[in-house]
Amino acid sequence: MLDLKTNLILKLFISQCEEGSYKILEKSELISLLPQKYKVDEFELSLIAQNLEKEDYISIKYEDEKVICLCILSKALTIQETKEKNKEKRIASPYFFFLFVFFTTMLSSFISCLIVKLLNI
Repeated sequence: MLDLKTNLILKLFISQCEEGSYKILEKSELISLLPQKYKVDEFELSLIAQNLEKEDYISIKYEDEKVICLCILSKALTIQETKEKNKEKRIASPYFFFLFVFFTTMLSSFISCLIVKLLNI
């Protein structure tokens, strides 16, 4: 299981690379694309990338102080797709339930007010 920062960096790698091909990425550019509260330095970015390589999410061809050449492996794409599908399912159900309860409550109160008005005529 990946922590929040590692997952965010993996998503960043996926957005910058195509599946199956190596791409050279500048570390400073990657760091600038991260949200402010999750900023990392180049050393921490290297550690996270090495950790992702150990867990078979990415393959690193070479790395130096300023650039990293990596390839996204299918395991990373599969896990990201699964997370997105699960997130969509979790988001749809509570919102749908809330809207259903809200509108049925409003409709029932409208109907009850209408009945009271008709009976008092």
